[in-house]
Amino acid sequence: MVRHEVGEAPLAQAPGDLHEHAQFPAYPVTYVQARSYAGWERLSVDWNSLSKQEDRELERILDEQAPAEPAHQIGGYPAPIQADGMEADCQRIVSGLFDTAKGAPQSRSGDWRLLLQVDSDDEVGFMWGDTGRIYIWVREQDARSGDFSKAWLRLQCY
Repeated sequence: MVRHEVGEAPLAQAPGDLHEHAQFPAYPVTYVQARSYAGWERLSVDWNSLSKQEDRELERILDEQAPAEPAHQIGGYPAPIQADGMEADCQRIVSGLFDTAKGAPQSRSGDWRLLLQVDSDDEVGFMWGDTGRIYIWVREQDARSGDFSKAWLRLQCY
């Protein structure tokens, strides 16, 4: 569940029935403004049309733009592990189209925004699957209205 708090929020208490191994200790967080870049899948590059030199140069640029790990972030472009296109996955889920082969209504998948990305992180004790990341997505109109009850969590791991 995602809660929207304005101003100072009290430290949330874990549900009483949550096993202690599933709880994380409080951890101080700082925010640093940074740019977020689209990954190679979003660029729709025809890799076969590139020369070897162009291919290497584009790969070098994409590697330089990749976020440092652990790749925690608020908003921006996701740093996917398995495949990009989580917005379409979220839209399929809310549309009742659980079969990913059926496709998602494309006009609506563009409404989704990355709210939070949390990477596996040894320092904090986060391990998502096999060194994966969790991604929390919300529709822009819901976020603007302060309704985060419809947010969706996606997990990707190696």
